[in-house]
Order: sequence, then structure tokens, then C-alpha cells
Amino acid sequence: MKSTGSWSNRRDNDFLLSPWSIRIMLALAASLVLGALALTVAADPIYGPEELVGALARPAAETDVLPDAQEFGTFERVDVASVRLVGRSKFATFWMAAGTKGEVCGIVFFAPKPSEWIHSASCSTTDQFADRGLPLDVGTPSSNLRARFLADGILEEDANKATLAGADIEIVTSNVLVVPEDAPKSVQVSGLEGRVFEVGRSALDDQR
Repeated sequence: MKSTGSWSNRRDNDFLLSPWSIRIMLALAASLVLGALALTVAADPIYGPEELVGALARPAAETDVLPDAQEFGTFERVDVASVRLVGRSKFATFWMAAGTKGEVCGIVFFAPKPSEWIHSASCSTTDQFADRGLPLDVGTPSSNLRARFLADGILEEDANKATLAGADIEIVTSNVLVVPEDAPKSVQVSGLEGRVFEVGRSALDDQR
């Protein structure tokens, strides 16, 4: 009987953690918490919208009002109060804005004919925008428009200007390109911090 009782006590003790085991588990838990915090910090964007697009930092003007603010208000990701005009072409007007979650957004109003018009918006994270710009493709029954929004400074580089001119890609302003239907599929420019990315047709085709 003693032997049986002694064995029962040993089994109960097997479930008790020693102080050393408890210390190890606490250390592991602290390590996991610190690791999660580090990942959160690393996930913070490098840039803010206004750092990439200077126009977003200026006061609003009459030209920053969208043609139909109520209709554009349906773009839930766009902070309509932050919209700023960044360019015009023959049949299109271009704005940029901050997103409701800190993104960068591009907006196009395209009217190739008085009876045909379309507006559209697209947003991306600031880091993605800095890396490869923001493509936006719109179309009506008679015509299509392939636009690309870029951060400040990229289109001021002489090498980039020469590359785009050779591909017949229209530089609308320092923040907007228009890519013709017959443009080369692959056209590369140098972006922020020397990163190279596509602005040809492939960049717009990839978003479909």
C-alpha cells in the first residue's frame, strides 16, 4: 500500500512547474510580445501622402473641387476634403488626395465627348505608391485613357524625361503621365531612392 501511495504522489507532482520552468515561460512570453511590437513598428509607412505629393499640403482652391462632389463622395477610400488638382490634358482632369486610411489616391475625370464621361479613383499605400506609382485605366464607349500618378521629383529627372519622350508617353504634369494605347509594353524609369519601376502598358495591364 505504501508503494501505491508513493506512486500516486509522484504523479501529482509531475503537473507542478518548477520556478525555473516558470521563469523560462515568462521569458518566452515577453519575447513574443516584443516581437509583435517590433513587427507593428516595422509595418508603419515610410512616407506620408503629403511627403510624396506636395500639392496635398497646399490650401484648397476652387480648382480642387470635383465636378460632382456628391458622386465622387461614393469613393469611400478618398478623403474628399484633401483632393487637389494635379493636372489637365485634352479630355481629362486629374486630382490626387489622401485616403481615409493614410493612402495616396488618384482621381480621373475623362470626357472624350460631351455625351460621354467617366470618373474613377484608385488608392494605394504610400510605400507602394513610392515604389511604383499608381496606375488608373478608364474608358468610355469611344475612347480609353491610361493614366499613371507619380510622386514628386520623378518626372523632373532628365533621364526619365528622355525615356518617356522616346516611348511617346505624355508627361501631363510632374505627377501625371498618360500612356497611349500603342506605347511599349515595358518602359522603366528611376523612382525614389533609385528604385526602377514600370510605367509602360504592362504596369496598367497588371492591375486588371
